[in-house]
Amino acid sequence: MHSHLNPIGSGSRSASVPPRQPPSPVSPHAGTSPRHTIAIRTPSPKERTNSPPNSPAPQHVQQYTPEQDAAARKIQETYRAHAARANALRTIAGLRTRFAGLRSNFVFPAALDFVVPGGGQIAVRAGAEVLASATQASPVADDAAEPTRPDLAYTPGNAPLHAYLEELSRLLTALDAVESRGVAEVKGRRRALVREVEGKAESVERRWKKSKTRTLNLP
Repeated sequence: MHSHLNPIGSGSRSASVPPRQPPSPVSPHAGTSPRHTIAIRTPSPKERTNSPPNSPAPQHVQQYTPEQDAAARKIQETYRAHAARANALRTIAGLRTRFAGLRSNFVFPAALDFVVPGGGQIAVRAGAEVLASATQASPVADDAAEPTRPDLAYTPGNAPLHAYLEELSRLLTALDAVESRGVAEVKGRRRALVREVEGKAESVERRWKKSKTRTLNLP
C-alpha cells in the first residue's frame, strides 16, 4: 500500500490557510482630528454706521469730595512755600559767596584821582599828599562863596574802586529782589547780608573821602 505525501506548499496548505485579502483603501482623513466649522458674523450696515472705527473707550472720571479737594490744595500750598523758601535761601547763600569773593579780591588803590570843578584834576596818594596836578585850577571858584569840592574821577587808576562800589550796589539790588514770603529765616539772613554789604560800601566811601579832605583841607 503506498501513501502519497504532499510536498510543502502544496494544495493541502492552501486549502487550510485562507487566502490573503487586499488592503482596504485608506481614507484621506484617517488619523486626523475632525474638522470644526466656525461661524463668522459680518456686521450689518447699520452697525457699521453707529460704531465709528477706532472710537476711544469711555473713560471713568474720578470724583473728589470737597474735603479731598481742600487737602490737595493744602499740600500744593505747602510744597510751593517750601520750594520758595529753599530757593530764597539758596539765592542768599550765592550772594554771600559772591560778596566774599569781592572782598578778598579788592585792593584799595594806592593813589586816587580827583576832579576839581574849576577844571582841574589832581592825583592824591591815599591818606597822604598830593602827587600831581593836571591843571592849576583855583580851589575856590570865582562866583562861589565856598571852596570847591573835588569828586572822584573816572580814570584807570580809580577803576578798581569804582568797579568795587558798583558790584556792592548790584549785590544790594539782588538782595532787595529776594522775596521772603513772610519766612522769618529768609528775612533774617537777607537783612544780615544787606547790613554787611552796606557797611563795606560805607567803609570804602569814607576812606576815599578821608583821603580827599585830609590832603585838600576840605570839610
